Amino acid sequence: LASKHRELRNGDILYSVSFTPLMRIVGYSNELCFTYGSMCSEELNRLRYGIANTANCRDNLEKALSAWNIPGREIPNAFVPFMRVEVEPDGSMEIKEPTSEPGDHYDLRAEVDLVVGISNCPQERNPCNAFNPSPTGVILYRGAADVE
Repeated sequence: LASKHRELRNGDILYSVSFTPLMRIVGYSNELCFTYGSMCSEELNRLRYGIANTANCRDNLEKALSAWNIPGREIPNAFVPFMRVEVEPDGSMEIKEPTSEPGDHYDLRAEVDLVVGISNCPQERNPCNAFNPSPTGVILYRGAADVE
């Protein structure tokens, strides 16, 4: 991810670790997103909450991408639409309840062929999803160049 600001905006590009343009943000109904820290994992949840064996995004993504032989260590940090993290004046970060509502959306246009892993956040110990993991949906559109 590369951006001049912490939150990504319409027109911004998501890049690979080798700076290949992957996806462009082409629209959204709620601009909040989280891109500048680690996603939840077994290890992070144990450190933060002192609880082992918690459901987490890293494990979800590792499982989803295992069919493509992508090991967990090669999965980069996540792009998390609608996640609200506030950075305090002292530099500390606090996860807050989201401002998104049912029906909110992010529109991303693939710049290259991609394998995309998606985790519907299972976090129950912080307010990132209002302490209530809920369903999400994905709609894939075929670009005009792909239509026969």
